[in-house]
Amino acid sequence: MNMPSTEKKRVLVIDDEKYIVDLLYEYLSPIGYDVETATNGDEAKIKIVAHKFDAIICDIKMPGVSGMELYEYVTERHPDMANRVIFITGDSMATETSKFLKTFTVKYIRKPFNLSEIDDTIKNITGGDERCNIVE
Repeated sequence: MNMPSTEKKRVLVIDDEKYIVDLLYEYLSPIGYDVETATNGDEAKIKIVAHKFDAIICDIKMPGVSGMELYEYVTERHPDMANRVIFITGDSMATETSKFLKTFTVKYIRKPFNLSEIDDTIKNITGGDERCNIVE
C-alpha cells in the first residue's frame, strides 16, 4: 500500500499588494503548504534562484518587474517551473494582459478570487496536469 507523501508542497506567492500576499499566506500555510512570499518581481527572482517551487502564484501587474517579465525570466532560466505559474489578475480584459494570457496559455485566476480556487489550481498543477487551466 502506498503511503501519501508527507512532504509539503512549496508555493511562492508574489503580489505588490501586501494584503493579498498576507491573505494567501494565512490561507495556504494552515492547509499544508510551505509558503514563501515576495512583494515584487526582483525579490521573487532571488527566491526562485534559491528554491524550487511546486507552484508560483503571481500578480500580472506589478511596478518594476511585472508578472509577465517574471514569467519570461522563469521560462528562460527555470523552464521546469514555467508550467507551475498561476497568475492572479484583476486586469484580464486589458489588451496587453489578454494578449499575454492567450499567447502563453498560462493558468490564471481572476480577482476577486475564491480562496478554494487557489488551492484547487495548485492541486491541479502539482498533480501533474499540464493542461491550461483557466479559472473564472
